[in-house]
Amino acid sequence: MRTLIAHLSKGYTLLEIVIVLTILSLASTGFYLLLREPNFDESIKDKVLFYQDLSIYTGHLYAFSHDSINIYKNGNWTIVENFNSSYVESYLDTNNKRQVVDNDSFYLIISPGYEISSNELYLSNGEKIEFN
Repeated sequence: MRTLIAHLSKGYTLLEIVIVLTILSLASTGFYLLLREPNFDESIKDKVLFYQDLSIYTGHLYAFSHDSINIYKNGNWTIVENFNSSYVESYLDTNNKRQVVDNDSFYLIISPGYEISSNELYLSNGEKIEFN
């Protein structure tokens, strides 16, 4: 009588390798998305546009300094949001004069009606942001 001997394959099929790699890539992507720090950096232009719209609805003045965004309410400036904009070096005022930004002063004031105190901002990387 003949005995049947089953030979086991000594390797993996291409399909098995592809399935394992797919599972590993999905798992690693999931862990990366869960464990990374969120990055909510908004550009200064986006912030200015947001506060221009907000000033229309609220009727308040908003001002930007190097470390915060402030609101003028009841005769006082109060901080609305901490916002690091220390990369702003200078600005072009409404008289088209370039002014250097001091650490504790406001370099941009937004009034209701899309009025803005600076026409252009100059950043430390040489970039220029224009407002209309």
